[in-house]
Amino acid sequence: QQDMRPSPYQLVEKPTGLRDVPRYLKELLGGFFERLFYIFKLVWKTGPWILFAMLFFAVFQGVMPVVGSKISEAVLNELQSQYGLFGGDFAGFFGSTVFFLLVFMFTYNILNSIVGTLKNTVTRIAGELVVRTVKLEIMHKARELDLCSFDLPAFYEKLENANREAGSRPIQILYSSFSMVSTVITLISYVIILASELWWAAWVMVVVSVPSAIINFSYRKKNFQYMRRRSKDRRQMNYYSDLMVNKDLAKEVRMFDLSDTFIGRYRATFDRYFAGIRSLIWQENAWRVVITVVSAVVNCGFYAWFAYRVITGGYQIGTYSLYTGALGQIAGQVGALITISTTIYEGTLFIDNLTSFLDEKPTVVPVLTEEQKARIETMLVAVDKAYGIMIDNLRAKHFEPLGLRMATDCEIEINDLRNSIREEEIRKIETDGSNYQSSVYYLDTVSEIERMGDFIINISQALDK
Repeated sequence: QQDMRPSPYQLVEKPTGLRDVPRYLKELLGGFFERLFYIFKLVWKTGPWILFAMLFFAVFQGVMPVVGSKISEAVLNELQSQYGLFGGDFAGFFGSTVFFLLVFMFTYNILNSIVGTLKNTVTRIAGELVVRTVKLEIMHKARELDLCSFDLPAFYEKLENANREAGSRPIQILYSSFSMVSTVITLISYVIILASELWWAAWVMVVVSVPSAIINFSYRKKNFQYMRRRSKDRRQMNYYSDLMVNKDLAKEVRMFDLSDTFIGRYRATFDRYFAGIRSLIWQENAWRVVITVVSAVVNCGFYAWFAYRVITGGYQIGTYSLYTGALGQIAGQVGALITISTTIYEGTLFIDNLTSFLDEKPTVVPVLTEEQKARIETMLVAVDKAYGIMIDNLRAKHFEPLGLRMATDCEIEINDLRNSIREEEIRKIETDGSNYQSSVYYLDTVSEIERMGDFIINISQALDK
């Protein structure tokens, strides 16, 4: 039967003209923030403390780089002003302003390191907890869906993609989102510092970085679409490689001399998949080289201006260090902002794999009658009785024939219940058949319970040998 359900990926249609751009941006940004909000809901469900902790780390690490730059400026300027003027001994140096500034600087370094370690610890713990939450969501959803859905290629793709992304994407997007908060705080702080001397320099750096943003967003989207289209190739490569290392299939692979066949199929599939991804990588990095050269030339001009101000007596060395550091930080933070934004954007696209699977609806909802539930309960009571006898037999110092007879009687009781239920349900199917799907689930459940009884009697019989 052909699967006619729509594709799980709802891509935004490109604008047909300038008047259509607002619609395009609305749908694109609306979908982006909807998926991002969904991820935050998942994390909040895992534990609200995770969001509050990540927010604290984001603000702290956004402010600290600027604090460090100001401390370095003060140290360098104080060193320059005291150059050749300090006449005390080394013991007297411990009471100088330079020494206290150095102590302050290393206290800052220690505090920064401690908070960074705490952030890594919280991120790892939060990652494990979020993975548990997402995995449970997938497992609960899989429990509700139709068995026939698992045989549909489109459904299997959803399940595979959702399960693959559960381990990394949500916490990765959360981490990137709060990293963006840190980056914005740091960027604004350095822009304010630089604005006191060259207010337009920051804007020049931002403008230089705009082409990089376009390239990043464009190629992240292309990579996502390519991987989505080639998901069949990736599954085939995993299948061929797993066949070669599967211990349960090793004998058959050797017996029928299939090793070369599977290796050849893997190579052919990889070459087909790799050709496209290699082309995208080369194109993206060629553009990056051009942008890097332009950015370096602009930075060189600003550095030359600040150096000129130092040698003409306009700045001290510490101020030169602060301003050139601000230039580098602005360029770095704008680049980081672009990279983080594209990472979040790409991650939210992949989150569609999860949301699409969780949006699946069962088409057949089997309902057990109260009578069927009561018969299942009767079988479970019989299995529980057999289990108790098995435990007693295992604990006995000497195995008695009476124990085996009791276990056998329980097994016969379970089999008789199974046969009675099966015959009665088959008669209902033949006469009515309106609840056929429910009857199938009911009989499958009864068979599984009876198999439990088989395993239990096997243990008691093994003790008699």
